[in-house]
Amino acid sequence: MDKKDSSTVAKSTKLPPVGNASSVSGGTGPVNPQVETVSPATRLLEKRRLMYEKQEQYEKKKKEFKLEEDKFREQEAKLRHEDLDLQNQMIKFSQFLQDNEKKKNEADAKRADEMKKIEMLKKQIDKKKEQYQILLDKKNRIDLKVKAMKKYETYLESVRDRNPDEYQELSDILSRYQTLKRSNLNLTAKMQSLERELDELKNAVTKYEKDMKTEIMQLNNEIAQFTQSFEKIEEQKNKLKSEAEETSKKKLSKVSDLARILMAIDNLENRCLNRKDKSALKYPLLQYTGKDDPKNFNLFKERAIYAKHQLHFIAQYLKDFRTIVETIHETKEGIRMKIKEKKDNNEII
Repeated sequence: MDKKDSSTVAKSTKLPPVGNASSVSGGTGPVNPQVETVSPATRLLEKRRLMYEKQEQYEKKKKEFKLEEDKFREQEAKLRHEDLDLQNQMIKFSQFLQDNEKKKNEADAKRADEMKKIEMLKKQIDKKKEQYQILLDKKNRIDLKVKAMKKYETYLESVRDRNPDEYQELSDILSRYQTLKRSNLNLTAKMQSLERELDELKNAVTKYEKDMKTEIMQLNNEIAQFTQSFEKIEEQKNKLKSEAEETSKKKLSKVSDLARILMAIDNLENRCLNRKDKSALKYPLLQYTGKDDPKNFNLFKERAIYAKHQLHFIAQYLKDFRTIVETIHETKEGIRMKIKEKKDNNEII
């Protein structure tokens, strides 16, 4: 069956409205009498009819879309062509602007060069004017100088005329003048040199005199200092001499005192020992020291050592003498006590 037949069948056969689930499944509700008359083939045809309608609408829309797409493509191609034309025009216009800018820059550069040249030429003109003015002033000065020197030329000519034998030309007079001028300068320089030498000699003499005066003053100061030092030394010498004399006197006094002390010690020893000769029994110091009695009391060192031993033995003798005295006193006291006891006991004494 083609599309046309299916659409005719679908139009002639009217489908019932779709009911609820109970009517379709054979429930207990009321049953539509038209549902029982619609067959599955009719339903399929109806669905195909709807499908063909949708397909026709789709094809129609597709054709319309294709037409619009072709139209848009034509417009796009036209716009692209116009855009390319516009780009080409822009490129040409940009090239035109670049050419104009280049020409403008070249014209500006040329104008700047011309202005520089004009400025340079103006400066050169001003400089030339200044040089011209300087040269003009110089010419005027030379003219004035020529006028001023004219009288000297007249004077030189008169000198030449008065002395034709010596001077033939004015140049001879000028050369003579230059010679005399050089001689004058040489003499002046020589005189100045001699004056400088004289000043140097005067300065040297003045400096020498000043140095000699300074040296003489220094020598006088040194002489005065040496004189003061000599006086101080003499004073110290006299003081030391007096101190030495006083020390010598004190030393002699001490020596005499020491000699008297040593003699007193020797006298005490003699009195303690009561010796008359130098035998070993009566002179025990000879055994103790192994030295003889030094009779020279000026030998203080040896005599002092010997005096120490003498004092030692004198102390021993005094100790022994004290012991003897105490023993005697004790003995006397014992005898007295015994006599008293016997008297008390009426014994015969």
